[in-house]
Amino acid sequence: MHLTCPQCHTEYDVPDAALIGRARTLRCADCGTKFTAPALPDPALAAPEVPPEIPPHGDIGDEVMIQEEAAEAGIAAEPDASFEPAAEPQPETLPPAAVPPLPAARTIPAPPPAPKPSRAIGVSILVVLLLIGIILAEHRAIGQAWPPSLRLFNALGLH
Repeated sequence: MHLTCPQCHTEYDVPDAALIGRARTLRCADCGTKFTAPALPDPALAAPEVPPEIPPHGDIGDEVMIQEEAAEAGIAAEPDASFEPAAEPQPETLPPAAVPPLPAARTIPAPPPAPKPSRAIGVSILVVLLLIGIILAEHRAIGQAWPPSLRLFNALGLH
């Protein structure tokens, strides 16, 4: 709202939200004069607009009543040929400029290819098999050097 100091005529632009509900006392920053700003009505409390009532169409109501009375009396009544139903309203279409363009399609990158098994895995398997072979071949010497291993060798069927 545009307000003016009554003493020095300094002009102020006060937001409408600050004046909703009740009148406010304001002080001029230039001359110090206090003056009252009027209250603005709360738009949320304003009475909603009521659409005007649509008057009933007398011809249609009369025609229905005539047809009902004629049906009760056993007389065939023909509807008025001058009556035509209203055309269906066509949906409004937006002009092409009002439709926002679609965002560009985002592509998801392909996952990296699975790594090929390296030679290290093959070498590791060969080393483990070699150790097992040595332990099995030398199980008697290992059993004499370390007697608790004899229980493992006996469980495996190596005597």
